[in-house]
Amino acid sequence: MAVYTRFTTQELDEFLNHYTVGTCKDLQEIQQGVENSNYFLWTTDNNRYVLTIYEKRVAVSDIPYFLDFTEYLKNKGINAPSSVKNKQGLSTTDFVGKKAALIHFLEGNNLDIPNPQQCYSAGQLIAQSHLAQKGFEGYRKNTLSPFSQDLYQLYASVKERLEKELPEIHSTAQEAFELINKNHLSDLPAGTIHADIFPDNMFFIGDEAVGIIDFYFSCYDFLAYDLAIALCAWCFDDKVFNFANYQHMLQGYQTIRPLSQAELSNLILLMQGAALRFMLTRAYDWLNTPTDAFVSRKNPYAFERIYSFLKNPNNKDMLISQPIQQSDTANDS
Repeated sequence: MAVYTRFTTQELDEFLNHYTVGTCKDLQEIQQGVENSNYFLWTTDNNRYVLTIYEKRVAVSDIPYFLDFTEYLKNKGINAPSSVKNKQGLSTTDFVGKKAALIHFLEGNNLDIPNPQQCYSAGQLIAQSHLAQKGFEGYRKNTLSPFSQDLYQLYASVKERLEKELPEIHSTAQEAFELINKNHLSDLPAGTIHADIFPDNMFFIGDEAVGIIDFYFSCYDFLAYDLAIALCAWCFDDKVFNFANYQHMLQGYQTIRPLSQAELSNLILLMQGAALRFMLTRAYDWLNTPTDAFVSRKNPYAFERIYSFLKNPNNKDMLISQPIQQSDTANDS
């Protein structure tokens, strides 16, 4: 559950006075997510919003970038949740000592276990967002990139504790950093990416992907790295790799934005980097989240298993040898 900050009815009323949305009719905690505190908010203007309170892991200076990028994609035709401007024309308002925003609610449902058709549609929407981001002038460095020193610094900060408390994570991280350092990536197409497209950050109606939410890891990086994150997140269920999901997501993506040969050649390495990134950030949270926090720690071993799968030569050969061609589901998506 992702609720760190709670507040009184009076405090909420004072916050809503900064907007022209009426008063609170109902409020419900949102359990998904780990970064910020989120609530569904129904108001007397007969609308539903998401109240987001930005917690300490989100730098206040980055919030305008995240909200501007979301607004930019929405104006380019991507169904992304823009923020409600307050009476001063600002996207955020001070609330209980923190920054907070009212976000327009998107219709649709999250997925628990995506099927191949949903992965195909998700791949298309990811590619559409990559085309839509062109021209966005904001810039934010990827401070969690596995292909720079940034992620290694996070690893170094907990290295000794990992070795004692999560030894398999420690050894896998060492091996992964050595691999990445031997295979320096450069000159791949880059732009502003979501960098966290898990199934719970995309909305569906039936099998059709209809919207993307939670852009709070957005940054400038390789476009194919964004896809690699999604492939790791959508195509593995605990210890089981779902090849149909993998193939359909790649096929869906390429109907909109064909990958270059360099991107295809480095896709497995990009996926290994994605697995390393989420393994380490989950391990960091596992070690540093207080036991009484109102948030469920996510298991870092899920991504340790993904990395181990991807490094297996037989599995790598299977993934890169399969033709990437238009799926039979293309006309149904």
